[in-house]
Amino acid sequence: RYGLEIPPKAESSLDALLARARCVYEILTQQMAQIKIDKLSWVSRLEAAAVAPIAEMEHFGVPFDAKPWQQLHEQANAEAEDLAARLFAAFKMQGVSLFAAAHEYLDSDQQLKEVLGSLGYPLPNVRLQTLQELQAPFAADLVRYRELRKVQAAYGEKFLQHVSQDGRIHATFEQIGANTGRMSCHSPNLQAILGDRAHRSCFRCESGRTFVIGDYATCELRILAQMSGDPVFTEAFLHNEDLHARVACRLFGTEVSKTLHPELRQKAKAVNFGLIYGMGPTGLAKAIDVDVKQAESLLQQYFASFPRIRDFLHDTAVTALKRGYCKTLTGRRLYLEASQHQSDRASAMRIAKNMPIQGTSADITKIALARVRRRLREIPNAMLVHTVHDELVVECDETSAETVRAALVSEMQ
Repeated sequence: RYGLEIPPKAESSLDALLARARCVYEILTQQMAQIKIDKLSWVSRLEAAAVAPIAEMEHFGVPFDAKPWQQLHEQANAEAEDLAARLFAAFKMQGVSLFAAAHEYLDSDQQLKEVLGSLGYPLPNVRLQTLQELQAPFAADLVRYRELRKVQAAYGEKFLQHVSQDGRIHATFEQIGANTGRMSCHSPNLQAILGDRAHRSCFRCESGRTFVIGDYATCELRILAQMSGDPVFTEAFLHNEDLHARVACRLFGTEVSKTLHPELRQKAKAVNFGLIYGMGPTGLAKAIDVDVKQAESLLQQYFASFPRIRDFLHDTAVTALKRGYCKTLTGRRLYLEASQHQSDRASAMRIAKNMPIQGTSADITKIALARVRRRLREIPNAMLVHTVHDELVVECDETSAETVRAALVSEMQ
C-alpha cells in the first residue's frame, strides 16, 4: 500500500533495527494525514497513551503462588484417574472390547463417539453440552472426567511453565486483541482464569502488599443507555437501581428483585446482555433454556417495552452496513467487508450492533489505564499489574491501599 520494502527483523542487527524504525516512520508519516481525514485522531492518541501502561503490566507481572496451584493440579489428576478407571470398568461391563488405555478412548473425540455408539448412545458430537444431556448411568462421571481434562490442558503443568523465576507471571497483552478494539491476553491468558476461589487465591501478594481492583460495573449496559437515550435504563443507572430487576418488572408484569422471583431477573439479565452481542431468538432460547417461540415472544415484548433500545440497535446496524463500517463513541472504526453484507447479512448486523458498545467500553478502559498509570507515579511502590476488559488491578503496599483506591475511583470516573 505504501510502496515500501518489508524491513528486516529488528532482532538481527542494529542496522536492521534502524531500517525497521525508518520504515515505521515512513508509514506513520503517510498514515497521520489519513487519520486526520477519517477523524481518528482521538483513537490514535488513546492507543498511543495505552502503550506504556500495557508494557509495564507485562514487565511487572502478577504475583503468583505456584505451590497450591500444583497441589490442585495433582488432586485433579488423581480424580481424573479414578474416573477413568470407573468408566473403563462400566464400558467393559456393557460388553465393549477395549484394547488401548482408558485415556486413549476417553480423550479422543472420535474414539469416545464410537464407543458410545457401540453402547447404544449415538451422539452427533461429544461436546460437554451434548454429554450433559446423555441418558446413561455413567454420564455424570464422563462429563466430570472431560471437564477435568479440559481444565488440566489449560491450567495444569502447561500453565505453571509461565511462572518466572521471580515468582510472577508475565503474560503478553495484545493491545488490539479483537476487532472491536478490546484487549486480549496470552502466554498465559490471565483474562480467563478459573472462577473458583481455590485457583484465584493462588494470585497473591507477598506480606505487606495487596491488590486494589477497580471495576466498571455493567459498563456495556451503561454505554447502551448513553447511546440510545432510553429513559428507563438512564434513570435506573442515575439512581443506582438494579437494572435487571427493573427490566424484569416491565417484561413480566410483577415485582422482581435478587430475592423475589430471581429466575425472572436472570432471564431479563440474559436478554440485556444478549442484545449487546446481537443475540437473536435462537441464541436467547439456548441461554435461558426455553423454546425459540418463547424467546421470540420475549424479544418482541422487550422491544415493545424499550423502543429506544430497539431503534438504536436497528438504526446503528443499518447505517453501518450502508457506509461500510461501524464506530465507537471515540470514532474507532471497524470496516465491514462488502461480501459479508451480501452473504450473511444477519452476521454483519450482529457485528454492527455489538462493536460500537464493546469498542467504546474498550476505549474507556484504555483511557483509564493511561490516567491511572500517570496518577500511580505519585504513590511509591504502586503499579498496574493486570486488566480484565473493564477491570483494572493495582498492586501496592497495604499502607497505600486507601490512597490507591481513591486514585482508581477518581481517574476511572
